[in-house]
Amino acid sequence: MKKSIFIFTLFLALFVGILYAKPTSKFKLEMGPYLSSQSFELGVKGNFSLNFWVAHVESDLFVTASATNNTIKITSHSSNVIHYAKFDWKNVVVEYGATQTHSNLFLTTWDVGKIPSGWKNGIKIGNEKNSLSIFLDRDTYDVEYLSSFFFSDFWWYENAAMFTVGLPTGLLSLNGGKFNDSYFIGIGGKYGNFSAALVGFSNTEMVFPNMDANYQIPSRYVGIFEYNDDNLKVSFAMSENEFYLDSSANFNLLQTDITLWASMKYVDIIPFKMKVNGGIELFRKIAKDTSLFLKASYDEKATLWFGTEWGF
Repeated sequence: MKKSIFIFTLFLALFVGILYAKPTSKFKLEMGPYLSSQSFELGVKGNFSLNFWVAHVESDLFVTASATNNTIKITSHSSNVIHYAKFDWKNVVVEYGATQTHSNLFLTTWDVGKIPSGWKNGIKIGNEKNSLSIFLDRDTYDVEYLSSFFFSDFWWYENAAMFTVGLPTGLLSLNGGKFNDSYFIGIGGKYGNFSAALVGFSNTEMVFPNMDANYQIPSRYVGIFEYNDDNLKVSFAMSENEFYLDSSANFNLLQTDITLWASMKYVDIIPFKMKVNGGIELFRKIAKDTSLFLKASYDEKATLWFGTEWGF
């Protein structure tokens, strides 16, 4: 009898816990022809997201099918049971698939290029005005102290380390550290949606860890500028003989959501190197859970993908 009561109580507690967590889920399915400069394929994309209690979880699937020589070929472009997951207990954070920049208070050379995706784990003691945070973030380590008067941040990875101190709003910050065999100092600032940083190194270095080495040359002086709001993001970085641009914009025209993006890499050598890519996506809702889309992009080859999306 006691065992039955215990099992009943356990299931009741589990049921109440699920109701308290208020789980919500969303599933999207995209289908349509996938055209490139070399092939014609039928693409299928699926995305599932789940929110409950302190967790947010996403999974995705992207496959294409093509027929050549009376043979159907199915290629998996990305297939992740868990594409992104975040568990946030306010004071403890566990995140998989993190892609954000190092800090929202200042810019670093690590924020230029394709930022890697990976694990971010850490603890935070305090509140929004006074806190101490310790994070392991995609093979980097970070200790940050934030008060009402200033913030300090000590960040290191591989053979580099940086110490930053500044105003709590990020309006002004100073940093210095060591990168490979060089020492560096820098100044940065943030006002509204605009951020900037200027850094000088004692020796020439390949200073952008996340930039393709084929489009990078050793530099001593670097400037990084960024504007970021809900509809427009522009990131620009330059040194003595190179510059990099990444941009994206979102707007609505004739009840159609439009997204534009473009990037450029340029290295001033003989012969100079330059790479440009970008794209456009048109997204129009035709019913509550149904939309039409058209997506064209160029990245070494041109692609065109159009079809429909269903959400359940």
